[in-house]
Parts: sequence; C-alpha cells; structure tokens
Amino acid sequence: MAPFCLLGELRSSRLRVETMGFEGANMKPINDIPISQIIPGKNDRTIFDESGLRELADSIKEQGLIQPITVRYVEDCKQFEIIAGERKFRACKLLGWRTIPAIITALEDEEASAVTLAENIARKSIDPIDEACAYQSRIESFGWSIEDLSKYAGTSTIHIQFRLKLLKLIPEVQKLIRGGNIQIGYAQILADTNLDSNFQLTAFSRLRDNPKPTMGWFRSIVSELKEKQDQGILFKGPLFDKTEATNEVQTIDIPEPPHPETTTPPRIGRNYKEILLNQINFWEEAAKQWDTLGKPFKRNECRSAAQALTQVIRKKEKRMRPQKSQKEKSLDKMTRFKRKSPRTTLTTKPKELIGLHA
Repeated sequence: MAPFCLLGELRSSRLRVETMGFEGANMKPINDIPISQIIPGKNDRTIFDESGLRELADSIKEQGLIQPITVRYVEDCKQFEIIAGERKFRACKLLGWRTIPAIITALEDEEASAVTLAENIARKSIDPIDEACAYQSRIESFGWSIEDLSKYAGTSTIHIQFRLKLLKLIPEVQKLIRGGNIQIGYAQILADTNLDSNFQLTAFSRLRDNPKPTMGWFRSIVSELKEKQDQGILFKGPLFDKTEATNEVQTIDIPEPPHPETTTPPRIGRNYKEILLNQINFWEEAAKQWDTLGKPFKRNECRSAAQALTQVIRKKEKRMRPQKSQKEKSLDKMTRFKRKSPRTTLTTKPKELIGLHA
C-alpha cells in the first residue's frame, strides 16, 4: 500500500475540484446539487439520533448551511456520493430542500475513507461500537496499521486498540454499550479479559445488580470469572475428550500505559523548563490512560510524578529570583515588625487616673 499523505495535505492538495460534472459542464468550487442525485457514502455511523437531526435542521433553517457537504462523483451510478456531511444532508432533507451546497472532489476510495474517518471521530457523538467497526473496516479493506489509524483519526494508538477489543464482546453486550446502558469503562474491563459469552452475561448481571459498583470491584469480579473459565478449559481438549485441537483466536497485545517505575519520560524541549513541562504533560496523559483502565493507584502515582516535576519548576524559579541586599532585608524585617506590633490601648478609665494622681 502506498503511504498516505497527511490529512491536512489531503484536504489542501488532494481535495481538488472536479472540473467535469453534470454532462461535462464546468463546476464551481461550491455547487448546488439536487438532493435526488446524492447518495450516502460508506458512513461509519449506523445510528442517527432523530432528535439531534431535528435540532440540526432547526439550526440550518434559522442560520443557513454554514459549511457545505463534501461529495465525489461516482461514474458507475452517475450520482454523487457523500464523503463528509451526511447529518447535514439528512437535516436538509427534513427541511424539504431540493438542492444542497456541496464541494465536489475527486478522491479514490482510500482517500475518501480517510476523510470520512477524520470527520466521524472528531465528533464525540459516534458510539464506541461504530467507532470500533470503523477502525476494523479500514484494517481489513486497506491494510491500515494501528499507527495509520491513529494518524488519520487524530487519537492515540492505545485508544484505538481498546476500541477494537470491544468487537470481541457478544452482540447483546455491544447493544447495551450502544444504548448507553453500560459505561465504557466497565465494557473495556470486560473486553480486556477474553471471557466467553456465558461468562460475559454473568459479569453484566452482577454489574447490573450492584447499586454502587466501582471499577476496582468489577475488575475483581471479571478476574474471578476468568479463573473459573480457565479452570474449565483445563479439562477440555484432546487429552480429555479426544477432540482435535483448534487454533486459538489471536488477540492484540495492548501495552500498558507508562508508569514511573517502568518508564523514563522523554526529554523534549529547548531548555529545562520546556523539558519538565513536556514531562508533566506526559505523566498527566498516562494518568488519564490508567484511569480509563480502572486502575486508580497507578493513576495517582502518575499524577504524583507530574506534581513532583511541578515542584521542581517552582523551586528552580524561586532560586533564580534576584537576591535582596542585607539593607533591603533589614528594611523588610522592620516593616513586618511594625505591622505585627499591637496597638497600645487605654484600659484604665480617666476618673481612676485622676484618683491615682491626686
């Protein structure tokens, strides 16, 4: 596979305007295309929230379509395929528009797929299962690596690997994730353990029955079920039931996030302060990743590393401040003494004073 250009380059140099459109007519950069001649592309979204589309339609009706959709002309069907902006397209259909402003591009399948992925992942409303399927489809269709996906989606490789593991969950659990009935953190713990379908349902039942679950508690439940599953596997196979051995499903080995005991932060920067600030960001990002995994102790250790580096910067800046002379220090001391000296108050009544002096 030929290496891709960066997404920014793709948008500037590869998203060129197609000069031949309707029956060979010259096309402008933005064209009003009949909605009847536009078809949805290979969108990663399988669920479009009706209430969200209605809100978008009301916004477009009031303010207009600020940014046009992006399409490409498909010679086989003589129609325009949406690359980016399907929600806008659906909202405009709800408004009864006959045409819609669009930018016409000439992109190949792989290039169009990169643009579609970037647009969908940039919108946080895409559900985790659709996101995982989007990554998997590009691995299968174009042979993209995890690093390729990270570059075009604008997210970390660990995040992508976590999402891909969700596809190992049974359809019933995936449906619960889509509906928001199970938090993504708990789903990630379940996906990370490679339980079979029965044990997955058992784990979810225990999670549902606990009114105040925690990540640590659920991780221990899943680990307990995994041990039971492994013990059952010990008594299966050629040695006991005389069946032929089957190849195990290969899984992605996800590396753990950085940790102060095992990782040395990178030294990137032009001076000591930039280096330390980059290392602080490094440990804060690691803390977020450990938090996603449901491991609060390692998260706190990463945060402590970031706080320790912050103290180093403060002490260094304090030492670099100009030192005061002995005279200035004496004046400061006298000023502080005057501020702290209590005012003298008269506690004896005037008549009593007169009596004393009489």
